[in-house]
Amino acid sequence: MGLRASPKTLAVVAIGVLLPLLASALRAQQSPPPVIKLAVDESQAARRIAFAHEEIRVHRGALELAYPKWIPGEHGPTGPIYDMAALEIHAGDARLSWKRDPGDIFKFRVQIPEGVDRITVDFDS
Repeated sequence: MGLRASPKTLAVVAIGVLLPLLASALRAQQSPPPVIKLAVDESQAARRIAFAHEEIRVHRGALELAYPKWIPGEHGPTGPIYDMAALEIHAGDARLSWKRDPGDIFKFRVQIPEGVDRITVDFDS
């Protein structure tokens, strides 16, 4: 003799299972977009060149970007900043000017204009 559940009991169980799944799906849709997207093109790896493209969510005002100074597994601030070239920062089609921090060559400062919520950063390394 097997156990039989009434249709009402099955409906309650189904709702109990489906509600958490639905809530999880809704949270996933409402989660904010990523703060940074990074794409690295290593098609020229044989020549020891990599091309980096970042999309960064920003707010109006001063922004400081930093190149990694400390590399995991190394015992000093030996980030390969001298290998970095062709830094370009854009807000849409507009190119933004940047300045290197006078006290730390690993840091770059850029002013984000009003109405800009995303910038792109491209450089070679």
